Amino acid sequence: MFYTVISPSYKWCETMSEQNMWLTVCGIFLFFMQAGFLLLESGVTRHKNHVNVAAKNLADLILVTFFFWLIGYGLAFGATSNGLMGTDLFAPDISIGFPVSFLIFQSLFAATSVTIISGATAERLAFSKYLLIAAICGGIVYPIGAHWTWGSLIDPNNLGWLYELGFRDFAGGAVVHVFGGATALALTLILGPRPNRFDGTHRHISGSSPAMATAGLMLLWLGWMGFNGGSNIYYDQTVPSIIMKTFLAGSVGGTVGFVASYFFLNHINIQWVTVGVLSALVSITAGCIYFNTLESVIVSAIGASVGLVGKYYLEEWKVDDPVDAIPVHLFAGIFGLIAISFFGDKSLLNSGLTLPLQFLAQLGGSITYVVLGFVISGGIFFVINHFSPLRVSKEYEELGLDFSEHQITNQYHDMIEQLQSHSLVNAESPTKLQVEPLSDLAIIAEAYNHVVQRFKKEKALSDSYAERLRIQMNELRKVHDITQEKNKLSALNTMMQGIAHEVNTPLGNCVMCVDMLEQKLAMLGKGESDETSEMLKNNIKRVKDLIESCLEVSNVAATNESATFGSPVETIKTFMDFRHSDCTKQGISLTLDNNLPKGFETSYRANALVQVLSELVDNSIAHAFHDSNTVRSISISLYLRGDLYIQYQDTGKGISETHSKQVFSPFYSTARIKGHTGLGLNIAENLVSFSLEGKISHKGHSLFEIRIPIKEPEDLVA
Repeated sequence: MFYTVISPSYKWCETMSEQNMWLTVCGIFLFFMQAGFLLLESGVTRHKNHVNVAAKNLADLILVTFFFWLIGYGLAFGATSNGLMGTDLFAPDISIGFPVSFLIFQSLFAATSVTIISGATAERLAFSKYLLIAAICGGIVYPIGAHWTWGSLIDPNNLGWLYELGFRDFAGGAVVHVFGGATALALTLILGPRPNRFDGTHRHISGSSPAMATAGLMLLWLGWMGFNGGSNIYYDQTVPSIIMKTFLAGSVGGTVGFVASYFFLNHINIQWVTVGVLSALVSITAGCIYFNTLESVIVSAIGASVGLVGKYYLEEWKVDDPVDAIPVHLFAGIFGLIAISFFGDKSLLNSGLTLPLQFLAQLGGSITYVVLGFVISGGIFFVINHFSPLRVSKEYEELGLDFSEHQITNQYHDMIEQLQSHSLVNAESPTKLQVEPLSDLAIIAEAYNHVVQRFKKEKALSDSYAERLRIQMNELRKVHDITQEKNKLSALNTMMQGIAHEVNTPLGNCVMCVDMLEQKLAMLGKGESDETSEMLKNNIKRVKDLIESCLEVSNVAATNESATFGSPVETIKTFMDFRHSDCTKQGISLTLDNNLPKGFETSYRANALVQVLSELVDNSIAHAFHDSNTVRSISISLYLRGDLYIQYQDTGKGISETHSKQVFSPFYSTARIKGHTGLGLNIAENLVSFSLEGKISHKGHSLFEIRIPIKEPEDLVA
């Protein structure tokens, strides 16, 4: 038989069957509370962690039930040792006559206390460490604290030391909620906040399912009726009142949450409403049998306010509590305990204390359970954390505890992995996401895939524009370079033409005077002056030839030749026919190797091309062939490699590397003694650059290569 010192009637149960039936029903309600905690905590945590939260709720129910039967039941309700702890009833034999329903009911109380810790430490606490915490708290620490207040629930002579001092806690406001909240606070401080939670601002981390959290709240509210109603141990006339006041407390707390969120946030915040409901339920728990209806409403309203204010200040103090377990269970729980001294019916309290002494008893009891949870339990876990960290690694937190602790993937994890692989493998060309068509994320994936498709189209268009811009920039750069060269040559040409004009007239007069001198010397028979006269004549002729070459250079950039669209092969053949006799006289054969496609045509300046080839032939005749035994030949080859390439080569002695670097420099000649000016190849280079808009280069020995861009008629700049 059970005896309760909390019940106002102080009588033995009428029958054991009635007792077991009522506690069994309330135990079922408490089991619904466990499901409510699971849904609430899973709903307010992120998708990547909500399975881990559910697993911890399941684990503490499993472990706490076992360890409470093994050790905790004896520590809580065994024969007392100076009111500190029980000393027997460990691992009790569950047989006929044993209070099985009471064991079930009390083990679920212990599990509820541990579940509070689970919510406050969500998303950071290693699962293996939580199993250890659940075993220690549910099997040892919580039962010792329960003995201090409830040790006499079975045996009226088994009084705990706090109960003897007049401390009263009807349904676990201190034993369950304050202890659980204080332990949760200690562990939260040991673990620290989640990443980026308080990085300069108070960032709100959205939960995976507010609807699930709301469903959890409703199950908790339902279970709380069994939580408080079952604490009467047996069903009597007070139970309906207890249940009604519990139900009313939740509605009052929710109303406070509605009003507060609308007043401070200008909208109804469901999280604030949830905190209001739960804080009111916690605040009424310790004294629901001692308060009348109006007092219950007042305590519930103030308790809800305490929870909401506590939530605000915890965030200000940067304490990261994902489910607001600390303000709800610790702060509102302490208020509910102290409210007993002001509102509790003295006849029902049966403590024999005046109001001030009752206040001190309630305050002292509250502090005691804070010390038990924060200092003793927290100290144990602080030491454990020192040797083996309680918190998972940063990498595990980023991956999410569902995957890192339980190897469970979900649609969110799969999508994140795909996005990360896209960014690592080929950020410039992302691929589409693959998700189940009926998944919640299908609409997000579809939107992302549309963005990817649009990105690829825009990138292709951008690449096309970039390529066109690159080509245009290259063309503009070429035009700019040519324009600069033309400007330089234009100034030089003006000066050279002026000099040539000024020098040419007196030079012509000199030639005429030399001719007259020759005639007079011949008449006078001055033979000894013939050599001097001849030398003077040759030097004057050389100066005249040099001036003509300079004029030829100056006319290159100023040429007004129009381009023709046709076959350069025909132009080269005509040139070869024209120079055939000159080459034959020197014993040089002239050949053409045409590798162009049949019918090839392009826009080019024919006269400029002929003049370039003529300068090259003149250079070969003048410099290449000095050895009479050498086979004398000149070959011209035509190729098409994007542009038109003309290769010119003779079989002469070639040009050394030393001279190759300056071969196109003006006035550079190795045969100046023979009267050469050194302007021929410079003229050829200027013709290729300005008239043909191409490039000529010396490839070594006697090989020259001319590159001429292929142009349609409308592309040519006249």
